[in-house]
Amino acid sequence: GKGSGTSMFVQSLRGDPFRDFNMSILAAYTRPSSKSEIVKVNLLASTDHCDKECSHGQHSRPSRSMGG
Repeated sequence: GKGSGTSMFVQSLRGDPFRDFNMSILAAYTRPSSKSEIVKVNLLASTDHCDKECSHGQHSRPSRSMGG
C-alpha cells in the first residue's frame, strides 16, 4: 500500500562502551527535508504489555548466542 512517503533507515548503529546492552541508532529519513535523529535503545528494558509474565522463563537458562 501507499505509505506516508517517508521511509526511515538506520544510518549508524553503535553500542555504548560503558553500558552493556545499550545502543545508539542514528536514524535517517529518505526525505531530504527531514533531519536525522538519534534513538537510544536499551536491550534489557522490559516492555509494558508483557512485564513479568513473558520474561520470567527466559532468564532461567543462559543464552550462548550473544558471544563473539
